[in-house]
Amino acid sequence: LARRRLAARGAQRGMALLALLAVAVMVFAYVLTSRLNAASAFVGIDRDKNAAVLSQAKLALIGYVAQQASLASENNPGSLPCPEAPAYYGNPAQEGIAAGTCMLPAVGRLPWRTLGLPRLTDAAGEPLWYAVSPGWAYSGSATVINPDSVGQLTVNGVANDSVALIIAPGPAMAVQTGT
Repeated sequence: LARRRLAARGAQRGMALLALLAVAVMVFAYVLTSRLNAASAFVGIDRDKNAAVLSQAKLALIGYVAQQASLASENNPGSLPCPEAPAYYGNPAQEGIAAGTCMLPAVGRLPWRTLGLPRLTDAAGEPLWYAVSPGWAYSGSATVINPDSVGQLTVNGVANDSVALIIAPGPAMAVQTGT
């Protein structure tokens, strides 16, 4: 009789341990899925913000081209502005102003002041970047743009696909620099 009671008591202790383990696994699964759901919601919000600022920058570039084309004094109608001059980075008085001329293809920060915009940043708080195709920005000589002029930037593997590219760079990557 004593042996039976001891065996029954040992079996019950094992069941309690299994029940406790099952509860712990369910709590862990709940915490994990709730964290993943929260992270995926932030991705959607970030994409929406980036889409909004990229659209605003695109409309400003189109407006800039239209305004430049309407000016009688403009020698390069239809041309896009150069990216912000690298010397202007971090200088509050000059930040956001396009370089006077640029070596094409040019890549740099979006010239938000030249476009009449507030300082646009992506969801990570980084300023937007901008690339201009050769033949579409002032590089020291007259720019000739015709209705059949094509861009020379390759985007998603398609050559001569775009005349300009606006980039939401995202957060800086933490990588070690090396030789």
